[in-house]
Amino acid sequence: MVVGLAFEDGYHGFIPDDLLGLKPEKPQHRSFYDDMVYYFQSHADALENLEDPLSVTVFPRKIVASHYCQLLGFVSHQTASMRSSGWAVQRRTQEEVEESHQVETAWSQFKCPEYLEALSAVLDSLGIPQGHDPYDTLDVMEEAQTEASGADRDQRPMDGDDWRYPAADFLYLHREFRSRLADYARMTSSLAALNGMIGGRISILEARTAKSLTLVAMLFAPPACVASIFSMPPDIFGVEGPRFWVYWATALPITVVVFLVTYVVHERDGFLRMWQTRKPKIYHLVEDCGSERV
Repeated sequence: MVVGLAFEDGYHGFIPDDLLGLKPEKPQHRSFYDDMVYYFQSHADALENLEDPLSVTVFPRKIVASHYCQLLGFVSHQTASMRSSGWAVQRRTQEEVEESHQVETAWSQFKCPEYLEALSAVLDSLGIPQGHDPYDTLDVMEEAQTEASGADRDQRPMDGDDWRYPAADFLYLHREFRSRLADYARMTSSLAALNGMIGGRISILEARTAKSLTLVAMLFAPPACVASIFSMPPDIFGVEGPRFWVYWATALPITVVVFLVTYVVHERDGFLRMWQTRKPKIYHLVEDCGSERV
């Protein structure tokens, strides 16, 4: 049998200090059943009306709320760690590369959506409406309790200000989990934009490298082509030959022509836009010159 240990020594107690007195509150945190048995055996006096069936549900609901409170602390720690480690995705150094792997692992282990979905199911099972503002929801539930008859009010949960009333706890947890999920979404969009900018910067560097390599190739390709055409025999066109100047007289103009043709082809769109812009001005200038001559 595998015995699991509670994370960070389990959840904190939920019974107020004025009701505890000198009695300690130390559940075993081995299972939900063991904790529920512990509270009913050791702190049953904290429940005023034990004959009310709703009093039996106080401890189970508070234990579940305390468990989700601990999960909220864990998710908050995850979001804070991911926010502080987001710089590592730049991967500029080996340390950042290693840190980025940890960030990716933390993002893959982010379970806030699953926790929020489970908490929403708990709220539905308890009949607690999931409003956008928890305090508005509490006001609506208190008004419904006030309008209820005396007999029905005895069967309803305790007042929202009572520590035994679980709605405020679950609504607060639901709001905080949604807030953490919104933080996660904002960090995701921010890091996606950062990765896009990093990718753009890398593309610019690669384009500059390709441009430099193309420039080198254009610089050496024409002389090599001329040398292959003339075959460069050592007795005629070689360094010691009488016609070595012919090689340079041919290679240099060809190199300049290649650069000019490449530049015109590369900037053809700019030349076309410039021509389209200046064409009306040239046309009007010609018309003005013709009218002056007449």
